[in-house]
Amino acid sequence: AALRAGAEASPSAAFVVALRARVALESGEPLQAPPRSLESDSLALVVRAEAYLRVGLLEKALQDCEQALSLDPEGAQALMVRGEVHLRMGHFAEAVQDCDLVVDREPSCVSAHAVRGEARLRLGRAEEALMDCDWALAHGRRAAAVLAVRGEAHRHLGSLREAICDCEEALRENAACAEALGVRGQARLDLGDMEAALADLSRAIEVGRSHIAGAATAGMLPAPSSSTATSLTFLARWLVARAEVQVTLHNYAEAIQDCSEALSL
Repeated sequence: AALRAGAEASPSAAFVVALRARVALESGEPLQAPPRSLESDSLALVVRAEAYLRVGLLEKALQDCEQALSLDPEGAQALMVRGEVHLRMGHFAEAVQDCDLVVDREPSCVSAHAVRGEARLRLGRAEEALMDCDWALAHGRRAAAVLAVRGEAHRHLGSLREAICDCEEALRENAACAEALGVRGQARLDLGDMEAALADLSRAIEVGRSHIAGAATAGMLPAPSSSTATSLTFLARWLVARAEVQVTLHNYAEAIQDCSEALSL
């Protein structure tokens, strides 16, 4: 491993490492490892942080990002992962700040625009969120999650038809995108299409429950978890929206049940 670490630097460095090893072995002196690479350690921390993020261990992910940035304060990768961790933890202002730094260093980073767009939306900055999502979708893959965020931004701005179009494209990309189902259901509710809204919101709730239960079973979302809290926030929002539909349809018992579940989350 030491020889390999030297070889990554340059052929001459590898030769020096090998020569020192040979001299040490011939003289009987203890073999000393070369100094650790801060760049390598920082990368390992960032990779582990992203793995922690994907399985919902947000506190561990944040710790690794902080440690990586202490080794490399200019590291765009660590800032990008930390920005998404902050987003999932509900630290929206901090997520925007991290993504701003990434965009300053890497203006073409699609992920930074996408994460910043969602964070701005959660802060009530729908117009800025829309611009970020437009940029991310124009320069990267038309990901279902980004389309769903843009759809929600359109809904907040009163562009309900555009919101539905974004959600429908998101659902063509990923039929189980709960966020797209929920946003489309809420947009249809706003338009007065109660039956379609009920179908969308019921499906969003079903998928959301399934995701939470599956992650908990796999041990991915230990309690308490910020990822769990975020998922439950969306689920509660969809339950309340469905209750509004149920009241309009005179299904009062179902509305009471949905509101009660939302309040218990």
